[in-house]
Amino acid sequence: MNSVAQYFPGADYLVDVVAQAMGLLCPGGSLFLGDLRSHAHLAHFAAAIELGRAPADAGRDELVERAAHRQDQDTELLVDAALFPALAAARTDIGDVRVMLKAGRVDNELTRFRYDVVLRRAAGADAGPAAETVVAATDDVAGAVTAAMADDPAVLRVRGLRNARLVREAELVRLLNDPDGAGRSVAELRAALDRVPAGVHPDDALARAAGNDAYRAEVTWSADGADRFDLVLRSRRRPSRSRA
Repeated sequence: MNSVAQYFPGADYLVDVVAQAMGLLCPGGSLFLGDLRSHAHLAHFAAAIELGRAPADAGRDELVERAAHRQDQDTELLVDAALFPALAAARTDIGDVRVMLKAGRVDNELTRFRYDVVLRRAAGADAGPAAETVVAATDDVAGAVTAAMADDPAVLRVRGLRNARLVREAELVRLLNDPDGAGRSVAELRAALDRVPAGVHPDDALARAAGNDAYRAEVTWSADGADRFDLVLRSRRRPSRSRA
């Protein structure tokens, strides 16, 4: 089900479609939901669009109004990624959940503000869930991962990496909400965004993990913020079920 959910009339309709589709799958089969619009990033999307369209001499307050108007006029369905683990917890036929960031180096709406989900129908021989070893993002992510790998975890999560695709948008939303920034112009906002540190590109995180054949790497949204992502490494030798 690729790039169609945004046209559904509401979340209840989406949940009903997922339920019907899961009922058509054989045990172990998968349902792919592609290009889901992220509810958590609507403000970032609207602000980025309006910043690109605004004249350089426009004021910050005007940009705030334009971004708010765009959000109010958005009629497409946006989906919080937390919906899918919640569905899996409520249903016995969903055996595995994968919430995945879009792959690719092209910087556009799809890669920044959308994501994919795979729901796998439960099968009798499914592996159980595994405890995660969590490593907080630091300046030395590679070193932290290497140290954690010494314990041979079934699942290793590197949490809270700054997402290079979204650090500018997150800072833009912060600046628009800053009560002390009322006198800024669009030109000044753009200059401030040019000084934002780049962050880590999700594809770079995947590439760094690709050399370890014992683990399968994924990138997913992080609970640490809208401009963060997690790198998750899952052992191929010890498969486990995921609910997130």
